[in-house]
Amino acid sequence: MTEIEIQWPEDVPVANMVTNIEACCSAISLTQTLRGTLGKYPGCTHWHYKSGKAKGTLEITVWPNQRRLWFVVHENRKADWIDAAASQLKAAIEARFYER
Repeated sequence: MTEIEIQWPEDVPVANMVTNIEACCSAISLTQTLRGTLGKYPGCTHWHYKSGKAKGTLEITVWPNQRRLWFVVHENRKADWIDAAASQLKAAIEARFYER
């Protein structure tokens, strides 16, 4: 499993995070296939994203209670498109932190 942590600045409001993540994913043409929560992280929002009909799944979790945001790629869900998409997405999300 690969995990990519995104630094969430203290001055970035919690309320905007979910909307910003979904907007950034849409901007790079990722398709949301699941939106829910994880019992292990109470109050979190958890997504699965795909790239068109390609194999692979990028998982994203935002946990406002702990001001945590991370991506996960499980071994059985790896695909060629994920590294580039994760890099683009990380940059896009971090850019939105500062354009307020």
